[in-house]
Amino acid sequence: MLIAAALNYFIGVLLGWRLMFFIGVPSVHAFFVLYIRSRTVEPERWTKVTKETHKEPFWEFFAKVLGPQYRLRTWGNLILLTVGLMGFWVGPQYLVTTIITFAVGAHLSILQAQHLGAWGMAILGMFTIIGCFIAPWLSTRIGRRKNLIVFIILMIIGIVGDYTFAFYQKSLTLFFTVIPILGIGRADFAVFTIWLPKQYPTEVRASGFAFSTIFSRFVADAGTFLLGYLIIAMHTIGTAVSYTALPFVIGIFITMMVPETKGPALPE
Repeated sequence: MLIAAALNYFIGVLLGWRLMFFIGVPSVHAFFVLYIRSRTVEPERWTKVTKETHKEPFWEFFAKVLGPQYRLRTWGNLILLTVGLMGFWVGPQYLVTTIITFAVGAHLSILQAQHLGAWGMAILGMFTIIGCFIAPWLSTRIGRRKNLIVFIILMIIGIVGDYTFAFYQKSLTLFFTVIPILGIGRADFAVFTIWLPKQYPTEVRASGFAFSTIFSRFVADAGTFLLGYLIIAMHTIGTAVSYTALPFVIGIFITMMVPETKGPALPE
């Protein structure tokens, strides 16, 4: 996001989104992921069970993570990841539009407004990275549940602060002040990379992780369409986006569905 914000600041606002799109086509990070995959060694625990797992049909693994033993935690993870992803996407989707609207209303030029939008995205991305570094440190000290709740509360403060208070006061200063809070809160998804693996044994660890992280994206996608409808129906971004804080409030209680994994060793 930081790289994208920098490219948009120097290139996108001058030459348009089409060139930005073509710059993004040869995605460098995708090649980096391929490089990491090529250098990764299979864990010893997995190699011990892989002969048995190869004999089982693909859907058998999902049946296990949705079975009586893991059902509650799996659905809990799916709901929490859906809430987290909606917050993760809402930030960049409407942040730049809101900043540009404020800036134009303050009689800044379109170019100045677009530059401010790029700065807003850069700040958001920078503090999300900081949040990702905070997540493992905080998880080892207060546990996964409390860590996620901290990030959820930050998301609620960030959403309400930016899209309720700053939006209707039309205050660019207040909006930019709250962006770092929203940015750190968006790192809530990083908690799951620490939390999920210890909830399942080696045999179904990848299946449990994949089910929660992949299917939550489909549900969160539907949520973004619903948000777009609310914006059109209400004729305002502020109130509609502010409503996305409500799932985070529910998410605080959903964390009780998922077991705390601080302390116990990784299950076999």
